[in-house]
Amino acid sequence: MSLAERADKLTTVRSTDEHVEQAVAAKLDAGTRWLLRREIEQLPRLLPAGEEIELLAQGRLDEGTGLVVITGRRLMFLEQGVSHRRVVDFPYLQVESIQADVSVVSSDLTLRGFDAEETTIGRVYPKARTMEIADYVRVRTSAPGEPSHTLGRQPARD
Repeated sequence: MSLAERADKLTTVRSTDEHVEQAVAAKLDAGTRWLLRREIEQLPRLLPAGEEIELLAQGRLDEGTGLVVITGRRLMFLEQGVSHRRVVDFPYLQVESIQADVSVVSSDLTLRGFDAEETTIGRVYPKARTMEIADYVRVRTSAPGEPSHTLGRQPARD
């Protein structure tokens, strides 16, 4: 491989649209993609270049059904209605803990921030993804050496 080819390979960055399209195809079934098509359409505009999608699921926050997006930086809930859009962002630096509750009839994720406020995303689908999300967020919020590592302390505020 020539030096020019190596340089091209290093500078080639997938577009956010392409990245989202690939992640959605790999991580959501056809029925879920159809149900969340409005949210999926908005997702490329909400992710900065370089923020990669790790996991995707469907969920409910309050009374709204939307897309649960897990990236290397945050957990995000996106609901796109006919006349409204709601984006709820949980950067890992602000997450103190996450709890997963999966049973025959439910699948919930409860996030607790350093401000002691709790938020529950219910009806996570597919159910198996509930534990995957909780495990991923735990790793991002507690692993030494990670940029989001806080050792259980409240992060410094600007």
